[in-house]
Amino acid sequence: MTRDLEYLDRPLGQRAEVAVHVPSSTKCLLDVGCGTGGFGTLVRELLPSTQLWGIEPDPQAAQVAQTAGAYNDIVQGQFPDQPNPAATGHWPSKFDCIVFNDVLEHMLKPDEALAAAASLLAPQGILIASIPNVRYLRNLFELLVLRDWEYKDNGILDRTHLRFFTFRSARRLLEDAGYEILQSHGINMMLSRRVPKSVRRPYLAVGGAFAGTLCLQILLVARPASSAT
Repeated sequence: MTRDLEYLDRPLGQRAEVAVHVPSSTKCLLDVGCGTGGFGTLVRELLPSTQLWGIEPDPQAAQVAQTAGAYNDIVQGQFPDQPNPAATGHWPSKFDCIVFNDVLEHMLKPDEALAAAASLLAPQGILIASIPNVRYLRNLFELLVLRDWEYKDNGILDRTHLRFFTFRSARRLLEDAGYEILQSHGINMMLSRRVPKSVRRPYLAVGGAFAGTLCLQILLVARPASSAT
């Protein structure tokens, strides 16, 4: 299914909350599902010397990202089926960092994508993934109170999503694909520090049953377990 360009460029802007996890030592970064290139533009600003490469299935979005000029190259195609970056000849054979910004949930076989990414990571290279949290409080409200599960144009129940993840299942996805989790936490929280403590405390005091429901997405930083020496 082809997504419109507004959708591809929409998810929370340039994803600064993800970009901060890209190591400053990164020399080559692969952005899987780069959309119209907002994330790459920010990374280029933060790390000017980093080589950026992108893969994007939507041809219009790939063209916009290429024209923006932040990336060394954009290849239009599905990852990992088409293309193999190393096969193009002028792409790096290994990357220091591979990023999946809200991409894995769109894949029929995300485990295969993760396995392919592991083979493209340099020694000590890392993978960063942002994954929508199906236990997000607003989604739970619709499910438990409104007793509804309605697919929408965007958000947790985006109709192009093929997979849905909680913190536990997102971690399991990466671990089953042979990764060691280095970091795992929620991003884009519903209740920020600007919300009075008198509002936050009663909710947070409920405890484990609602842990992790305030974040729209799950941020995972991982590396292939075989490189963890």
